[in-house]
Amino acid sequence: DTQLAALKRYNYPASVMVLEQWSDEQTFYRWHPTHWRDPAAMVRRVRDADLHLVLWQIPIIKCEKNGEPGEALQNDLREAAEKGYAVRSADGSPYRITENWFVDSMLLDFTNPDAVRWWFAKRKPLLEMGVEGFKTDGGEFLYEKAARLHNGAIGLAAHNLYPMQYETAYRDFMMENGVNGVTF
Repeated sequence: DTQLAALKRYNYPASVMVLEQWSDEQTFYRWHPTHWRDPAAMVRRVRDADLHLVLWQIPIIKCEKNGEPGEALQNDLREAAEKGYAVRSADGSPYRITENWFVDSMLLDFTNPDAVRWWFAKRKPLLEMGVEGFKTDGGEFLYEKAARLHNGAIGLAAHNLYPMQYETAYRDFMMENGVNGVTF
């Protein structure tokens, strides 16, 4: 609300509002419960201000290192590992991000149609609420040269294709749900 008021007060031209720290910081599809008591009302206020709401995303199933993983995250980790929804290492185990940001987290395999359906079923309520786009961050996380995608791509080819597959999956998700949105 403060940002909406500032845009109006200073007559600042804008058509999109991007929220980065909106989620529970574990699942990245659930709103942070104490920061956003009524997310649907906030989304309506953004839309009433003639702005399109874009939410930050990250293509991971998080390895929580700053506290206990919540029940939703625990279920996501278990299901992604059991059903092969994550990118795989050469030995067939889920690939874990090896460096920098989100170390030890699993990376969703956007070439696996079942993984894509599972992933976006969790994010569909965001579109139903009025979200109109996603900032698709973190497409560079496929560092392991022997990592394998569901479609057979490995190594450098998989690393170079992954950001496009990630962004395309989000674009397709919005189009399939009648949202003429944006990804970046």
